[in-house]
Amino acid sequence: MATNGTIYTAANYGVSGDGVANVVARLSDITTFAPKVCIIHIGTNDLTAQVATATITSNLNTIYSTLLAAGIRVVAIPILPRSSWSSLNAGQIVTAKGCT
Repeated sequence: MATNGTIYTAANYGVSGDGVANVVARLSDITTFAPKVCIIHIGTNDLTAQVATATITSNLNTIYSTLLAAGIRVVAIPILPRSSWSSLNAGQIVTAKGCT
């Protein structure tokens, strides 16, 4: 509940282990729910699975453009490193995972 007494409804469409392509496949579920805002935090599993950077980027663009076209605000959270990547910087992660 917001400080002004407004009640908000939230839904979590995240699925543990999913990749960006899985979110693309579920976009109609999200747009049907028609939230005002959608927080997107996806991509770490794709890097671990060695999905090509171009594929990840293309799928993220599909997600963002579809949501924006539906009038849904998008909050994009960057891909965060996993603990097993702790000794690497972001550039090294992409290179080490074969996602260049």
